[in-house]
Amino acid sequence: MATASKIAQRFGTAAQLVFITASIGSSLAAEGWAPVASGAGWSSADRFASASAKTTGLSATQEPTRRVVPFVRAVRQSQGPQMDRLLTLISQAESPVHGYDSVHHRASIRPPKRPSQMTIAEIVAWVHATPGQPHAIGRNQIIPETFNRVVRALGLSGDMLYDRRTQDMMGRYLVEEAGYSDFINGRITRERFMDQLAAVWAGLPLANGRSYYHGYAGNRATITRAEYASAMAAIFPVQRAANPLRWR
Repeated sequence: MATASKIAQRFGTAAQLVFITASIGSSLAAEGWAPVASGAGWSSADRFASASAKTTGLSATQEPTRRVVPFVRAVRQSQGPQMDRLLTLISQAESPVHGYDSVHHRASIRPPKRPSQMTIAEIVAWVHATPGQPHAIGRNQIIPETFNRVVRALGLSGDMLYDRRTQDMMGRYLVEEAGYSDFINGRITRERFMDQLAAVWAGLPLANGRSYYHGYAGNRATITRAEYASAMAAIFPVQRAANPLRWR
């Protein structure tokens, strides 16, 4: 608690964060975060982190390819009850207790405030002030490297609150990257989409029942594949994609 208080004193107010916001710019484009040490253990991992096919048990042909989302418009158009239910499902695997105020359970120095009450710049400050520990944060348990990338892609400012609206926006972006529009438009199957989501969020299982990051930095699936499939079928009852698109 004393350590957290010191962090709050150094980084807890907007005035004390001016130098950070100024240095990273309105979209944090100048900031280059590095992921925490691999031994720290993440409850959620960037799907383009260094977990290898050997680590995950997937063949090279099953490795997910970066799905580029060039326009934010697609993310804004993806709002709706199905997307909301999907984000809720993901949160049940990643942050079932504290939701928008979740912080990685292995973070020994927690943020000075609830994550949903912090600005993006304050989260940057907390990460910089507490090296060597996991920093997955919020309902979507986003790690710093991914957080930084999505903040840049969405053009978010340092003074924006990391509240429900912002977290859901960032979650929608990651879901869109995983192929949401391709799935909704029938270009990939539900099973393929499930695997692509599992390659983003470590708590979701692949077809073999394991996390894509199983055994990597302590990650594991937190729900079964049967539970995952049942929930996805309830959210998206129509089986899609007779001719699935291969992402290469």
